Parts: sequence; structure tokens; C-alpha cells
Amino acid sequence: VLTAYTQTTELLSTGNPYRDAVNTSMNYTQRINQVNRRINTAMESNQIIYRIRVLDKNGIVIASNGNDTGLDESTHEMFLQGKEGTYIGGIHSSEYTGDPVISISSPIQVNNNFSGVLVITFHTGEIFDLLTDTTGLGETGETYIVNESNVMISPSRFINNSILTQRVDTVNALNCFKHALEYGYMEDGEYKEEKHGEVLSFVDYRGVNVLGTHEYIPKMHWALLAEIDEVEALKPIYALENMTLYILLTLFVISLITAFYISKLITKPVIDLKQDVDRINAGKLDGKIRTISNDEIGDLALSFSQMTKRLKNSIELINKQKADLEIKVNERTRELEQSKEILKNKNEKLEKNKLAMLHLTRELNEKNKELQKTHRILERINNELEQKVEERTAEIEQLLKQKDEFIGQLGHDLKNPLGPLLNLLPVLEKKETDPKSKEIFRVLNRNVRHMKNLVTNTISLGRLNSPNVKLNMEETNLLEELNNVIERNNVLYKKNNIAIENKIDKNIIISADKLKLSELFDNLIGNSAKYSPDGGTITIDAKQDKDSVIISVKDTGIGMTPEQLDKVFNEFYKADPSRHDFDSSGLGLPICKKIVEKHGGRIWVESEGLGKGSTFYFTLPVHQENNVDGKMDD
Repeated sequence: VLTAYTQTTELLSTGNPYRDAVNTSMNYTQRINQVNRRINTAMESNQIIYRIRVLDKNGIVIASNGNDTGLDESTHEMFLQGKEGTYIGGIHSSEYTGDPVISISSPIQVNNNFSGVLVITFHTGEIFDLLTDTTGLGETGETYIVNESNVMISPSRFINNSILTQRVDTVNALNCFKHALEYGYMEDGEYKEEKHGEVLSFVDYRGVNVLGTHEYIPKMHWALLAEIDEVEALKPIYALENMTLYILLTLFVISLITAFYISKLITKPVIDLKQDVDRINAGKLDGKIRTISNDEIGDLALSFSQMTKRLKNSIELINKQKADLEIKVNERTRELEQSKEILKNKNEKLEKNKLAMLHLTRELNEKNKELQKTHRILERINNELEQKVEERTAEIEQLLKQKDEFIGQLGHDLKNPLGPLLNLLPVLEKKETDPKSKEIFRVLNRNVRHMKNLVTNTISLGRLNSPNVKLNMEETNLLEELNNVIERNNVLYKKNNIAIENKIDKNIIISADKLKLSELFDNLIGNSAKYSPDGGTITIDAKQDKDSVIISVKDTGIGMTPEQLDKVFNEFYKADPSRHDFDSSGLGLPICKKIVEKHGGRIWVESEGLGKGSTFYFTLPVHQENNVDGKMDD
């Protein structure tokens, strides 16, 4: 799209009407009328063109479809760069409609001599249509462009009116410009060294964890960023992990049920048979053998049942024949011999049954070995799962360590270049006598101080977010620490004519990290003073509630809406967006939130509405005699 815009500008700059407009050898009125007709024709045939201006070699606008004819643009970047060759300016807001546009300038040559500059301003609709096309980007994917000031110059998929207003200070954007400086680039946009477009995990401008990559556009000094929410990108991996755990758990349960069922199936007939044999041994012959299985156990049970029946009949017969024993002794002797034969046969059957029992015992042993083998397999699977959990834990600990090291290195790399600037700019401003130059130095000094404040607060918040950070907890008198903070910032309160009311009881002793407690009060009281009117009042109070102390910081400032109350602790959020002061980074209250949470407390804010002031509440633990904590890692 930019190539087409550039070719259109270069083609029109070589046309006779535009060259004649700056040809001083022709009649002025005739050439101006001719070029105005050409401008109207070009505007009608090219809907993408927003504005056309012709500047003479001195930078004066001599023809335009706007109301700026005669305007001196000799110091404007479009004229100065356009004298040397075709130049593409940055995306900016139109001074007439406020819509985003982009300007391209090209020199006008008359007889191979520089005679003027043609400046054409184009609508950005075609560029934004390419970036806002979400085909193939899923539900959360988006592509957008950021300029060198880390400001979004294309539409956001999630935020309205983001063009030229939304800052993007993410790792993805910062790395893109950092790599462009460190590794250099060629004319086609490729890096001279292998350092492009790695996929990173970070928090985007919305405060959401995303995966993203970048590409540097050298000719425009833009960063093209592509990002997608981490939850959507990693959703298939989480699903596979859950499915694997479900399958393993199902196999384990099935194995247990199968083992229990097999054991029950094998042992129950044997137990029933043993109980019935014990009953027969006790002389109870009326019952039946309960085992009905069609196997060796069933045959054995059937033999026991038959034997029981016969024993019962024999006993009844013996009792009946006792009365006539003398008469039938010979007959009974023969019967006894027959009984012996029967018993012999029964003994033989018992021996066979014994062999069957031995065979059954061997089968039970084999089943037991199979159960032991299954147990060993389950134990091995369990050990493998434990090993994977340990490996994953080690990976997470390594990632956390790498993140802490990165934050430390980032703080060092960002703060070091700002130190010399902070020292040098005030000296240059003091020595400068030209008012415009002096103002430039003053603006630079303010911006550098803002950058250092932003870097310091960002790194401080990053450290507080680390799970490895610990506090140096010690016995602390709350009133004494607050008095130190008030005394240290007394000049600021007097400057703004702010009255401080300290109602904290001198006997309240808490357990806290004194440095972080001081930073917490500095941020909260400083924030209240910043948004309080001249002559306002800030009241600090505290009440002890069992094991914690509830502390309040109340002001008579601008107050907050319900929407602001919900977002006030978000990173880079400012309750009053109309204030463009450089003393606020939008990180003070998020830092306060992290400090309170590291102490095991919580923080919240209440307000009755705009113009009715705000009250910040937070809790801290009461001092315990045996409270032991490590020191904070700096």
C-alpha cells in the first residue's frame, strides 16, 4: 500500500501542471489555475487522496485544495526531506478532521533543477483494513503497528480510539526497536545478524498474558506486532495433558476393579467349601454344600454333598439296628464289611479330591503372581508420573530464576543510559541562552526524568511480582514510621498547601518491612496530595482488629467513579486521564497493592463519587514475637 502511495506521489510530481506551477518563467495566474485544475482532477480520480499541496523551492504553499495557500512550510520535515527525494512521513491526525492520515513528499524538477516539492496526504483506510483483518487470527489474535515513541498508529481489535493514543510499552515492542539498534538492518528489512521475530510470552497493553512476535519496518521506523492470548494459543496442549491424566487414571481404576473381581471369583468358592466342611466335621449333616461352580471346586463340593448324605443314612441305619444287634450281628458284620469297602472307595475319592485341591492351590499361586506383576507395573507407572512432576517443577523453577535475572539485567540496561542524561541536561539548559533551545532542553529533561521514573517503577513492580521476593519483617512502630514519611515530604505538602492529620495511636506495633512500608506511604499520601485541591486535607488513621491493623488514607480530592474504583490498581491506569503530568507512571498504586499483598494483607479504595474525595484502606499484620522472615532479594 505504501509503495502504491509513493509511486502515485512520484508520478504526479513529474506531471507538467505541477512542474509548470513552480516554473517562474510562465505566467503566475495561468500556471496556478492549471495546477488547481490538476489537483481537483487528481482528488476526483483517487479517493485515497486526502490533500494535495505544491510548495515552491522556498517552502511556500502556492497551490492546495485546503485553506493554507501562502503558508510558509520551509522548516517542515516534509519540505526539508522532500527536497532530497521521496519521503514518507509518519501517521498523524488531520488538523481539519482529526482522522489518521499519512503524508508523502517528492521533489519537483524543472530542467533537472530543484524547483519545488509536491506533498500528498493519503487516507490510511487501506493500511488499517489489512491490519484489522482477523482472518486466521482466532478469537484473540491481532496485528498492529507501533511507532518509535511506542504509540499505537493502527486500530486495536480490543480498544476503541487507540490510534495515536494507546501506548504499547510491552516486551514485544521494546525488543523490536532494541534489535533494530543492536543488530542493524538492511534495505529490505532483514537483520544483518540472525535476530528476528522470536516468539515471546509477556503481558500486553491490556494486561493480558499473550504470545507474540515482531517485525521491524526500517523505512518507516515502525514495529509490526502480532499477538494472541496465551490461553487460546496453548489450549490444545492443556487439553492433551488433561486427556493423558484421564486415561492413566481410568486404567488404574480398571486394574483395581479387575484384580478385586478375579480375587473374589477365585477365593469365594474355596471359603464356602471350607465353612461347609467345618460344619460337617462338627456333626451337622442337615445342611447342603453351597458351591455350585462347574470346575474342580464344584466336583469336590458335589462329592462332599454325596458323602454327607450317605453318612447321614448310615448313622440312621446304625441307630435303627442297635435294638436288634444280637439277632442281626452276622448280617451287620457283612454290612460293616460293605461299609468298609464304601469307606475305602470314599478314601480313594478323597485322595483324588486332595490332588484336585493341590492343583487348585497351584492355580491360586499363579493368579497371585499375576497380581504381583500388575502391582509392579502400576508402581512403575506411578514412579514415572512422580519423575515427570519433579521435572516439570524444576523447569518452572528455572523459568522463574531466568525471569528474575532478566528483570535485574533489564533494570541495569535501562537505567544506566539515563544517568548521564539526567546530569547533563540541567547543565545544558542552564548554559543555553536561546529561549527556544532552553525550552527544548527543559522538555528533554522532563521526559528523561519521566522515563527513569517509569523504568524504576516497572522494575520495582516486576520484582514484587516474583515469587522469590521476600520481605525483611521486623517489629515496627506505625506512628514513628509515618512521622518519618510526613517529615521527609513536608516541602511537597506545604507547596500544595495540603494539611496532614495523623490520628494513628502511638501504641500500634506491626510486623513489616520498613523500607517497603515507607514506599507504600510515600505512594498513597503522594497520590492523595497530587489529586487534592489547594488547601485540601489528608487524614491518616489506623484501627487494630485481632491479628491485623486496618490503615486508612483519606483525602478531599477529586474522588472517583465506580469504573475508576475497579481499575485504579491496574498497571499504567490513571484515574484522571486529562492530566498529562510526567510525575506519574501509572504504577504507584499497583506497587502499593503488591507491597500489601507481600505482607499478607489486602488493599482497597472507596469513594462517594467525583468531587467527594477518596479513602484508601489496607491491612498489615500485628507484630508476633516469633515472626521470622528472610530478607528481600535486591
